[in-house]
Amino acid sequence: MFAILRDEESCICRTDVSVSTGSQVSVLCPHGSANANIHWFTATPNPSRSIYKPFIFAKDVDIGTMTASPVYGDKDPVKEKPRFQRTVERRHALYCAHENVPPLGPNPNAKLLAELNSLEAKSVMNVKKLCDQSSPEVKHLFPDAVQEELKLHQKHSKD
Repeated sequence: MFAILRDEESCICRTDVSVSTGSQVSVLCPHGSANANIHWFTATPNPSRSIYKPFIFAKDVDIGTMTASPVYGDKDPVKEKPRFQRTVERRHALYCAHENVPPLGPNPNAKLLAELNSLEAKSVMNVKKLCDQSSPEVKHLFPDAVQEELKLHQKHSKD
């Protein structure tokens, strides 16, 4: 499913003017199964340049802060009156890091793609090991995967 959702030739994965805004794959287990339903999210606009990160609904689950829109507290322009008089940065840290990686284009960065594939495969293996929802590690699967991808994108950043 990951490969299908990354298929740019078929236009399933849009990288032109109308860019894909994220992608999700869910593995749903039969009702009453001991295994957890696992949801995989990119949390970035281009699935072909991002890994699918696992998320399992569990008590006290942690989604981290790297995929949350910045919060400005009392200084948030959305709360000001008149509203929307200025532009506010709403992109999250992973999204920004993703934007700073040079475009893959017709000659993709083979090293980056290999590292993304390796990171995703590692994540899939970790989930297979932690498939039991009662495992405390499932609470941190998503933010841990986000941190790993963020490091990788920062390493390959065009800055």
